[in-house]
Amino acid sequence: MPGLGGDDTSVEVPGAAVVARGPRRLPEPSEEEFVARMEDELAISLAELQRRTEEYDSEHIRLGVRADALAGAARGYLDVLAAQPTGRTPTGS
Repeated sequence: MPGLGGDDTSVEVPGAAVVARGPRRLPEPSEEEFVARMEDELAISLAELQRRTEEYDSEHIRLGVRADALAGAARGYLDVLAAQPTGRTPTGS
């Protein structure tokens, strides 16, 4: 069989040239794109933290001392964010 050894025939493997060149990187985003991405990420992360903290607080079953401490830290952080003057939260709102 050609290409499986024993002869000089080679088999072209799709993507082999890309692997040989090494990983390809996307171009760096502009400063405006980066800021927009980070604002989106912060908004998504904040919404998820709020949702999970509210969910934990509403459950009757606790997961233990460490989980309670983590939930308390999250709740405290959210309280501090809520008390910030407009424009001072990580999401800019």
